[in-house]
Amino acid sequence: MNVFGSIEAGGTKIVCLIAKNSTDILDQWVIQTEAPEMTLNAIVSYFRDALSQHANWNLQAVGITSFGPVDLILNSKTYGHIEQTPKPGWTGTDIYGYIKNALKVPVFLDTDVGGAALAEYTVGAGKGKESLIYITIGTGIGGAFIFKGENIYSKHHAEIGHIKVPRIVEDTFKGVCPFHGDCFEGMASGPSMEKRWGMPANQLPDDHAGWAFEAGYIGQAVINLLYTLSPEMIVLGGGVMMHDGLIDQIRDYVASNMNDYCQPDAYKQDIKSTIVLPGSGNIAGAIGGLILAENGMKLNKKKE
Repeated sequence: MNVFGSIEAGGTKIVCLIAKNSTDILDQWVIQTEAPEMTLNAIVSYFRDALSQHANWNLQAVGITSFGPVDLILNSKTYGHIEQTPKPGWTGTDIYGYIKNALKVPVFLDTDVGGAALAEYTVGAGKGKESLIYITIGTGIGGAFIFKGENIYSKHHAEIGHIKVPRIVEDTFKGVCPFHGDCFEGMASGPSMEKRWGMPANQLPDDHAGWAFEAGYIGQAVINLLYTLSPEMIVLGGGVMMHDGLIDQIRDYVASNMNDYCQPDAYKQDIKSTIVLPGSGNIAGAIGGLILAENGMKLNKKKE
């Protein structure tokens, strides 16, 4: 039986899948993200063990969706390497080459948010849409833009987490981004909330002022992206977005701060279908890896 593998390499945890296709998952495995060599060795061991226990599984390809930044330029000498990252020890790691050389199958690569965006576009909240932006708000903030099934990037993948957002007037917090301080990630990621308020986001009471700040910064980023790329849908995922009511606060902020400019009805009457939560669950990136592997093999066969 032909199967596909997927590796969602997140900054906090690794999710691996083996499946017939993106909707028929046979096995799932999760570990914490540790030092590169230890983590990559564990991933390879998982696939080898699973394949040895199921002699009828014939691994066709693996899709990797990785935290970044990661080099995605195919003709680059460092294609598949993790670039400068605050994740200790991972800068320069050749995640693509390591997995390809160890498992001896075709490997297809994108960012973790690129994979999640692909999953949402194909089988999730954006199924049937022509375009969407996926933003994850958790340990970090990342995003990807899908148009007609393609993750759009050229010189580098999108770094939505590092765009500048206007500072809320009464906010004196300096931000936590080690590169930019008060960029979107620096002001609205999970670590920024914990640093700002002295407790993790999931411990903040529903009526805490922190949620208004969070909705404001996310809302500003959403408005920027609606004006810049005009997607049909923006999907907001990640651990911070699991807070009940945050999505509604963001929708209200966006609707009231568009100031009736540019299709106001679309951003008021249809706001609930424009700004949405994920439809493919908490393993969207891993499902995206399966889709990468499937699509990649189909493309390879067409070229033959």
